[in-house]
Parts: sequence; C-alpha cells; structure tokens
Amino acid sequence: MKNYIIQNRQFKDLNPVNFGYEHCKPGKFFGPHIRDHYILHFVVSGKGKFYCDDTCIDVRQGQFFVIRPRETTIYAADNDDPWYYIWIGFTGDLVEKCDFLNKRIVDYNGSVFSEMLDIEQLESCREEFLVSKLFQLLVELSTKKQSISDYVKSAKNFIVSNYGNNITLTDIAHSIGVDRSYLSKLFKEQIGMTFQNYLVTTRLKKGAAFLSKGHNVSEVAFMCGYTDSASFSRAYKKHFGIPPRQTKAKSKEE
Repeated sequence: MKNYIIQNRQFKDLNPVNFGYEHCKPGKFFGPHIRDHYILHFVVSGKGKFYCDDTCIDVRQGQFFVIRPRETTIYAADNDDPWYYIWIGFTGDLVEKCDFLNKRIVDYNGSVFSEMLDIEQLESCREEFLVSKLFQLLVELSTKKQSISDYVKSAKNFIVSNYGNNITLTDIAHSIGVDRSYLSKLFKEQIGMTFQNYLVTTRLKKGAAFLSKGHNVSEVAFMCGYTDSASFSRAYKKHFGIPPRQTKAKSKEE
C-alpha cells in the first residue's frame, strides 16, 4: 500500500485530503469506518465488495465506489481475484454540484486515476496537481452523466418488471447505481408521488387488468406482490372505490 502525504491546503472548490493505492491481499477488508470527507476508490484490476446502507454491492475493474461523509462503510477484496485500487479523498464547495457523487458505483473508462499516480514525480505542488485531476474527472463525468429522466425511467422499468416481488427502494437504487435518498427525491419531483405510492399504484393497476381477464382475487393478490387477499382487497377498494370482486364480476358480465 502507498499512502501519499497530502497537505490539507483548504482549497475552496475541490480540496484533496488524501491519496494512494493498494494491491490488496485476498479477502482484505477495511472498516467499519466513518469519514468526514468524500473518497473514491477506482478499481484498476480485480474485484471486491462494498458494504453501505445495509447493502452489499459487487465492484469490478473499471468502476469506482463512492464513500460520502458521515456514513459507515466496509469494503473487502475478493478472495480469488483481489482488487488493486487507487483512492482519492477530498472536500470542497463543488462537491454538491458533482452529480456522480449521488451514485454508489460509477463505471469509468478514462485515465484520470492512473494519471494521478504521476504525483510520484512531483516534489512540490502535489495538491494543485490532484486538484487539476479532480476537475478533469468532474468534467468527464458531467458530460457523460445519465440524465435525471433516465434514472426515473430506469426505476419505473424496474418496478414494472418486478412489482410482483417484495422490492424496496434500496433494491432499485442498487440496481441502477444511484443513492437511495437521491432516488426518493427524484420520484417526488419527477413523478409527483413517493416510491411506495407509485409501487402500490402499479400493483393495483396490474391487479385490475388481471381481474378483468378472469383471475380470482387470491391469484391476483399473489401475482401483484401481496401476501394475502385481504390486504390486496383493502388497498384495491381504497384506490378504485370498489372491491376487486366487483371488477371481476363486471368482467364476467362482459
């Protein structure tokens, strides 16, 4: 492991506070730990696991994982193919404008992290050099970043494909690689309802379609992710104003 000595120069926009790299041994883990700054770990080779928010995420070569201030994290190298990563920690006023910091895992095929290793050749101005690389990374990821509408679209597609399962907002955030609280905010802003309300609405609309095709209430409840027909019936009546059996009866009349 190589941990470079970086002075905290208190730069206002982007301010590097630590930098280094490590070829980890199989199974080596770090944490649980809490930091007061952002830190990125870019996986040059190998793979490992990142634990945060009660979620385990697989991280592979060509990705970096994001650790934010005041959160407890653990990360561990794979037993068979341990990772070699480069990390950089930083603070600064511009972090709030870095949309990629809302994600947990970011795919990256650029050369900024490897270029940061050129710090070895510098006897002075190491902090300024790292700042320039952070700005370069910000520009690259900003021009390639996924739009807000893409995040919401991906989340809606996930729900449509998995509404019959016991899914959570954390599951969806993990699947599309975005922070859970950020995704929750997007649902309210872009769709006008919470994730839970959207999930329930999707399930009930699908349920109505199934009932219209002649399925019985207990079958539909199971297909739409409910553990029993009673809870499904209550939710259905609250949403549509009629019990599900009435929808089924109408389908028979037609």
